[in-house]
Amino acid sequence: MSEKPTDAAIASLADAALSAQRLRYEHDTKSLKFETVGSARRSYAPVGALRLTGWACEPVVTATGYSGVVTHLADSDGVVWTLSTVIPGNASLVAQTYHNSVDLGDLSLSHHELARSGVLVSDATATADRRLGRGSGVRASSRRPDAEAAPKDDWWQGDVTLSHIEDDGLHPVFVLDTKEGPLHCQATPAAEQLGLPSLRWLAQSAGVRVRLRVRRADEFGRAPWLLIGICFNDEWIFPGLDHAPEELPETPKRIATVPARHAEKTPSAVLRRWRDAVARQGFRAVTGAGRSALMKDASWLRSHASSHRADALEQLADAATAGSTTIDERSVPDLREFRRRWLGVAAMS
Repeated sequence: MSEKPTDAAIASLADAALSAQRLRYEHDTKSLKFETVGSARRSYAPVGALRLTGWACEPVVTATGYSGVVTHLADSDGVVWTLSTVIPGNASLVAQTYHNSVDLGDLSLSHHELARSGVLVSDATATADRRLGRGSGVRASSRRPDAEAAPKDDWWQGDVTLSHIEDDGLHPVFVLDTKEGPLHCQATPAAEQLGLPSLRWLAQSAGVRVRLRVRRADEFGRAPWLLIGICFNDEWIFPGLDHAPEELPETPKRIATVPARHAEKTPSAVLRRWRDAVARQGFRAVTGAGRSALMKDASWLRSHASSHRADALEQLADAATAGSTTIDERSVPDLREFRRRWLGVAAMS
């Protein structure tokens, strides 16, 4: 029996199906644009000279068999640039990649050093999403980091004190007290896999003031922020890449762990759950007892001003039972219509 698809695999399936649907629609309506088709390879263009300061580094482990690291660097305007080294292999190669040279021009720094240093890049090249290129014409040299350089968007740095941990049995969420109020963050999947000592250290640090660097979560998760770096005694530790501090908090406390709040249920999360259930079980997920559960969720959506989402769920359930009937009176769903309704749910989730 094959393994059930992971959440990431289902999200990728939904993205691919929606892209195919968009391509087909724009082709049929003769409205196909170049940006819809995209390009087969990432394109690098000259961006001139860049004076960058290392900001953070995080591990990368993909479901398709690649691993490595990505280093984030900030310029004086707060723009973030990235330099990654990702190669075929499993998670065991992450530490090696982290301490190997970044191979940017003549720069001899490792990712470990680059994340804590400054660098001047001449004749730099980058993609539209600011991924730095390593072309033969690129020149780079180390410089003193700019203490004022910090990301302008999608990152946050500040002093925090751990309040408690919300645990749903899968991915713990750290709830931290800041001057601006509570901050919810969780580790990246790769850091959870590789950085347990650092995360356990943070979990033991109730009442200890530490500095964190977090980035906005652009993927599905229970927290709006992802934990990337922890600073203690002026030393930055990137979970999954660096060892946990040897020094434990002076007065370790047993931190409170509370169940994830039911109030965190959102309309998008409801649709994602049914999107994933159908991807794993097919139309059986929304028939019989599954249909009853779906209808309860549809009622909840209507009571939370999401009637359009409730309609999408009900249409999905109807499509699972509509279709033809065999000679022995078994119902055979119209799979084409069912897939179309599933795409509708995926597009809203």
